[in-house]
Amino acid sequence: MGSSVISLMVFIVLSLLVGVILKLIMKRTFVPYTVALFILGIAFGFCFRFNVIHIPHYMDLALESIGSMDPEIILYFFLPILIFEAALNLNIHTFKKTFINANILAIPGLVVALILTGGLIMLLSYFYPTYAHWSWTAALMFGALISATDPVAVVALLEELKTSRKFSTLVDSESMLNDGTGILFFMLFFGHFTKGGLPYNPVVNFIIIIFGAVATGYITGALSMWLARRSKADAVIQSTVMIIAAYILFYVANSVFQVSGVIALVTFGLYIAYKGTTQLRPKVNTFIRNFWELMGYIANTLIFIIVGLLIAMKCDLYWHDLGILAIAYIGVNIIRLIMVFLFFPIMRKINYGLKAREAIVLSWSGLRGAVGLTLALVAFYTPSIPQDIRHQILFLTGGIVTLTLLVNATTMGWFLKKMKMVPKSSSKELLEYNMKMIYQQKTQEAFDELKKGDFMDNVDWDKLKSYLPAVGTNPIVHDSLPLESVIAIIRRRLMQQQLSCCSSLYQEGIISPFARNNISDVIEELDDSDGKLPFTEMQKYFSTFGVKTSLQIKLMKSNKIFINFFRNKIIDDYDFLRAFILVQRDSLKTAGDLKLSPEFKEEEINSIDNIINEINSNIEAAERQFLILENNFPIAFKMAVNKKAKRMLLSKERQLLREMVVSGMFTDEEESNLLDEVGKRNQLTNETKI
Repeated sequence: MGSSVISLMVFIVLSLLVGVILKLIMKRTFVPYTVALFILGIAFGFCFRFNVIHIPHYMDLALESIGSMDPEIILYFFLPILIFEAALNLNIHTFKKTFINANILAIPGLVVALILTGGLIMLLSYFYPTYAHWSWTAALMFGALISATDPVAVVALLEELKTSRKFSTLVDSESMLNDGTGILFFMLFFGHFTKGGLPYNPVVNFIIIIFGAVATGYITGALSMWLARRSKADAVIQSTVMIIAAYILFYVANSVFQVSGVIALVTFGLYIAYKGTTQLRPKVNTFIRNFWELMGYIANTLIFIIVGLLIAMKCDLYWHDLGILAIAYIGVNIIRLIMVFLFFPIMRKINYGLKAREAIVLSWSGLRGAVGLTLALVAFYTPSIPQDIRHQILFLTGGIVTLTLLVNATTMGWFLKKMKMVPKSSSKELLEYNMKMIYQQKTQEAFDELKKGDFMDNVDWDKLKSYLPAVGTNPIVHDSLPLESVIAIIRRRLMQQQLSCCSSLYQEGIISPFARNNISDVIEELDDSDGKLPFTEMQKYFSTFGVKTSLQIKLMKSNKIFINFFRNKIIDDYDFLRAFILVQRDSLKTAGDLKLSPEFKEEEINSIDNIINEINSNIEAAERQFLILENNFPIAFKMAVNKKAKRMLLSKERQLLREMVVSGMFTDEEESNLLDEVGKRNQLTNETKI
């Protein structure tokens, strides 16, 4: 027993070491890192199975343990990490806008795919005698496990290829959601073999399982956040709470409540991602995200090697079955294409919509991986399923997983470029070059200032000058770029800067959680236009702030509850406007710096002036709304100003603490305790209502 444990530990360490080496090597190739791990796993598995090379005894023990591994270990050990980490990193704004399309693909889309796949298997059974004993139940069970795209494979691939946020979120969301529905439908048909029949009302049962999973994930998220907030901002404890909650949730959802553990985990991750941003300290948020990113990397590295090993060690390959595998692989891809385009007329009209070329890439991105293979292994180890069907399910699943990772995944980068979905942005390169020029100018100014300092007489300035950053030549033929493209990319860069500024202001305690969340929503809403709309579009959000309607006056006179409600709303509006002005003023500085670049043409500088006018217009509009608030709601306005003063004081206190730590007056531990006290007072300020 002890030697087996040591062997597994050695295997894990060696796998991670190989993963690091492969990740460095694969950066220079078109092959995704995860696919390289999978190929390595297959190669090593075949070497072990057929004794191609001598394997040390300790590795032999480790591989035997993996080969006899209960398939549920993959589900219960790896999925909580990978699903939660993926959900935690989803952009909430983009997810909300892709949610309907992702659900169309994950529920009715998966039903269509599993029925068509089941039909394909039954058709094959008429022409291939070895598959003649397949029943519709077995075929539909196989259709369910193979139709769900694997979130482990898809998420890892999208991170490698750096696809656009809108498209990657759609594929990401679909893969997580349809993984949950795929497991549900698999268990539905699997129950026919283990329990002797299908549920009495499968539709009602499905609805209960989905909504039960969402409720379970939401409640777990709320409880975890409540517990984390009471751990005195200890990042280690809060991360531990999250990881324990993720594993307990997955087990309880699947085994106790018998709802979808995957859907529960997605809900849990989204809740923590949204609430944690404003309810946990910034340092803790950073620690938690970095921790889960590391956990996700380790889990991805191990799972792709293990999947490759299991396929090589468990799947029996016969030459006469290769033709069936080829038909099944082509058929699965065609079925996914049919499914996507069946719902394409609906999806193209919802929120972001879906372009034809995106639909084609979406069809090709249907990778299969660890989840499908795990379900196939569950079927393989079930004696009540006929033996030949069990072996064929494992063979077809292993083959399709292998082919989608070796063919679809490796060609995805080429496919995206062919569909012009990751075009090389000349406008972006021009902006980056100009930003580097500005950076070089500011560095030169710092260099010149340094020369004026004390005790600098003996410095070799000519040699030191060689350390200044070199920008190089402009790689873009400037005259060939359309003005609209250049302006759009400048707007988008400024919006990214505004989001960063908003986050920094919140981290410093200068603005409230309400202001931070709502300003981020406004900026991201405008960013959905890809820089084509002016910044003045933001004014639509606050154009009615502080406007006292006749209905408001009547309600405020009728009941004290309404008075408190409107006063709290006015305080929130004040916080938003104040934060909005701070963010816009900071953006003005960046836009002003852009004008300093010598590479911009006159018409582009004029366009930057127009952008500056747009930002100034936003500031003036927000200041007008300030006056309306002050005139119409003087008491609430005064309360809001007092809240602002408290936040500013607490922010100054944080700054003073940092300075005293640097000067050695406080230790890090003392700073942490004092910052906790400041955080509690700041939280009290944010939560206090009238």
